[in-house]
Amino acid sequence: MTLTPEGVIGPSSKTAHHTRDFVLIAFLAIMILGVSGGGSAMTRIFAFGSVVWLGEIPHSLYIAHAPVLFVLRAGLDEMGFETWAGPARVVTNFAAIGIVIAAVGALFYMVERPARRRFRDRFSLIEPA
Repeated sequence: MTLTPEGVIGPSSKTAHHTRDFVLIAFLAIMILGVSGGGSAMTRIFAFGSVVWLGEIPHSLYIAHAPVLFVLRAGLDEMGFETWAGPARVVTNFAAIGIVIAAVGALFYMVERPARRRFRDRFSLIEPA
């Protein structure tokens, strides 16, 4: 279950994967250069609260996205997702992204953040800022 031309939940090929990897690396390098200059449009975009929040939850995202997509894919296979028309697949993929973000947010606020506080309070010698 990867991000493919068919969508978040669609099949993928190894050749397409390698091409997308190189394109992604080039895109990220350009984006880093754009953000590194102070006051740029990209810097302002990355300062939005929702983007900052997405930067705070990568561990939860890493842990939760695969199981959530696995369950979604199983349910969609039962509903005949492979035979759906293009627009329905696009809407479904955006809904899947929203469901993953919601699940990740719940995991972050109910598990990861409290665990961080407990570990910090119990094992830290430095007071939080």
